[in-house]
Amino acid sequence: MKLEAALNIIDTHTKLNPEFCVSFEVAKGSVRVSDHFPDVRDGESGFKSEEEAWEMAKKFYKSTDPSVYVNIYVIYGNGKNRFSPVAGYDKKTINCLK
Repeated sequence: MKLEAALNIIDTHTKLNPEFCVSFEVAKGSVRVSDHFPDVRDGESGFKSEEEAWEMAKKFYKSTDPSVYVNIYVIYGNGKNRFSPVAGYDKKTINCLK
């Protein structure tokens, strides 16, 4: 790929309005299943700021069973069903199981 093509992809990605979601894992027996909210893939609007998403992540953690809901952190989507953890998520993850 030529540099110009890569820069166009990067530029397009950064111009989209990212939506933030809270990602978590649910313990189902010996397996953990990833999920997130809001369900932007099903038409719900994501949080408009990373700060708002982290606040919801904290509230979610305080309201759930910490043995069931683990590895809670913030992700963002670029409008194409692609999600990535936000910068520094690894240091901010709530109820992190290693």
